[in-house]
Amino acid sequence: MNLTFQQIVCSATGADELFHIEDIQSLWSGYGKVMRYGLKGCARDTVVVKHVRLPECSNHPRGWNTDISHQRKIKSYYVEIAWYRDWAHACGDHCRIPQCLAAEAGNDEFLMVFEDLDASGFSGRRESASMAEME
Repeated sequence: MNLTFQQIVCSATGADELFHIEDIQSLWSGYGKVMRYGLKGCARDTVVVKHVRLPECSNHPRGWNTDISHQRKIKSYYVEIAWYRDWAHACGDHCRIPQCLAAEAGNDEFLMVFEDLDASGFSGRRESASMAEME
């Protein structure tokens, strides 16, 4: 993560310092990662960061690396940032989502900083769910 984005994370959280804890998930076609970062010097212990770095040449194991595919991915990141900025606040307690602490888009990078839902008491994961559980 570049220095500017490190500063954005620290500014958004009030942290003096951050450190990488783990990679949670890779993004489409190697476009970036979702990672957990630890924080020092602030009220939060951790955040989840989605860092997208657009490749100069996209690669996909099945050959889905056309310009149309690339443009669709870029648009999806702008849509995601706009959703958190303009609509996420409308979700109530019945639809718990992570608080977005910062969202930035640069020339070839996107950064989203989220509340760590694990730290907020939502650490459960399901491998499958019944129809009744989904309802």
